Amino acid sequence: MKALKLAGIVSMCDVDGDLKSLRSKLLGGDVSTIGLVDGGIMIVDANGQQHGKPYNQLASLIAHMAVFGIALIVGADDANDEFDDVPDQYLALLSCSDE
Repeated sequence: MKALKLAGIVSMCDVDGDLKSLRSKLLGGDVSTIGLVDGGIMIVDANGQQHGKPYNQLASLIAHMAVFGIALIVGADDANDEFDDVPDQYLALLSCSDE
């Protein structure tokens, strides 16, 4: 699936939608999901601050809470209770940086 990766710069990436893959390949810890106001889902390292990961300013602004480390924005396939491609409304973030 297509995800928006917020990690110093904003970029598109392809990821497997299962939590084990997200945990081991991208976030490096236990993952947590944050429901965003317009239907997107942010996936973050649940213990990023404790692991010493840097504060992610852009992700924190979007989520309305402190986020540390890499964050991914994906969509939801409610019919199948799974993650889906990033919603189109987030593609404008590709020109942003959190540094």
